[in-house]
Amino acid sequence: MTPDRSAQPPSQPIADLQIAIAAFVAGAGWLFSIHALAEFPPLLFLGSRFVIAGLLIGLLARFASFAELGRAVRLLLPPRSPLRSP
Repeated sequence: MTPDRSAQPPSQPIADLQIAIAAFVAGAGWLFSIHALAEFPPLLFLGSRFVIAGLLIGLLARFASFAELGRAVRLLLPPRSPLRSP
């Protein structure tokens, strides 16, 4: 039986790139929030942000299969350790 390559964690350069992209997106989100709050009322901004995020997540879930979503979640979670009885 061959090991499932999709269950392996990403290599170090890919993981570093993913962290850099996440940091960039988070920083851009802060800058966007500062400028958006100057233009919009806070509750309108928060509500629209959550509606847009919900629509994007809904689209991703609609067009991705459950198997692909399961593989993505398994890559994000730490591996299970076997339970030992005392």
